[in-house]
Amino acid sequence: MSTAESHVCPVCDWVCEVPHLAAWQRARCPRCAHRITRGGGRTHAGTVALSLAGLILLGLSVSFDFLSFDVQGRGHTIALLDAGTVLLDQAFLFLGLLVLATTVFLPGLYLAGALYLSLALARDRPLPGSMTVSRWLSPIEPWMMSDVFIVGILVSLIKIVTMANVVLEPAFYTFCAYSVVMLAVTGRFHPADYWQRFVPAGRWAARLRPGASAAAQDCAFCRACGLTFAAANRHACPRCRHRLPAPAHLRLQRTWALLLAAAVLLLPANFLPIMATVSLGYTTPATIIGGVVHMVETGSWPIAVIIFVASIVVPMAKIGMLGWLCLKLQTGRPAARLGDLRVYRLTEIIGRWSMIDIFVVAVLTALIQAGQYMAVAPGPAAASFAAVVLLTMLAAQSLDPLLIAERHENHTAT
Repeated sequence: MSTAESHVCPVCDWVCEVPHLAAWQRARCPRCAHRITRGGGRTHAGTVALSLAGLILLGLSVSFDFLSFDVQGRGHTIALLDAGTVLLDQAFLFLGLLVLATTVFLPGLYLAGALYLSLALARDRPLPGSMTVSRWLSPIEPWMMSDVFIVGILVSLIKIVTMANVVLEPAFYTFCAYSVVMLAVTGRFHPADYWQRFVPAGRWAARLRPGASAAAQDCAFCRACGLTFAAANRHACPRCRHRLPAPAHLRLQRTWALLLAAAVLLLPANFLPIMATVSLGYTTPATIIGGVVHMVETGSWPIAVIIFVASIVVPMAKIGMLGWLCLKLQTGRPAARLGDLRVYRLTEIIGRWSMIDIFVVAVLTALIQAGQYMAVAPGPAAASFAAVVLLTMLAAQSLDPLLIAERHENHTAT
């Protein structure tokens, strides 16, 4: 019979014992229900194959035609990279780089890094630079948005299907397949596997008792490599050199600053035009709410609901929820055992989906270019809205969930 192993929840810092898990089994934290570990059944060779397949599909996606449209004999075809490069050509540097980074460059880097580390694990031998690669993969993961981009494409097509004939080119299908493979790779590969195989915890590992948090036992848990160690007089993990979170008051100040900036930018993002359509020489600007109203008037209720929720409800709700959590932490009010942690996890999950509107603007700007007959250009609200999405995502990362868990721990102790 296999003995149980101690594991630390990366969300609430709770220490629990987990028995040996069968293939494909998962263990969840009894305190916050977050998944803390999984059973066997996944081979590193399988991750190598998936990562390589993802890179091949990404290469095909950027090499062939992606979308094309035809209106009254005027046609235009774009490649995948045009969604970002057209924005760069129109002097929208921030938007262009953001679209390219979140859909192509960062996912490509992650796949290459996962392939490299999985090769080392499959061969049971570390490769040069593997430690550096493993440090950078985890921070990249939240910023990969190929799945959100596909939803943005579908919304764009529904917007213009009544105005023009749109054709899905071969690269569109390879990009969809690439997105599915990307989800499979991120679901089965974790950079911490590399550290546990090639850099044993050894003298750094701390012995913990289950049924309490690691912080209550003067220990810290490294989310980069999975090491639990004595936190006294340490500013970084002794194994992977990942820096420990800043003091609580600094994290709260940084989160408040990011939320305030996002709230200020939310006003121009909602009231200024997010894009403008040129048709027969006439320019028609459109705001986010104006686009929702237009979709309702044309009978596209499902798309109107998606845009309304992702572009209006989610940013405002995320700012409100994070502000509420910060206020509770700063005023010393006790945190709910599960409620506040679930609110925090929800803000992490939903925040990235607000990028749908930015991707819609990027796709329409690149695709609809027929001179004065018909063209689309980004509006001044596009950059503001993209900044709101980024600031709220950074705010969620700045507000460490361990703050909520520690506040609950301190309150129950008193």
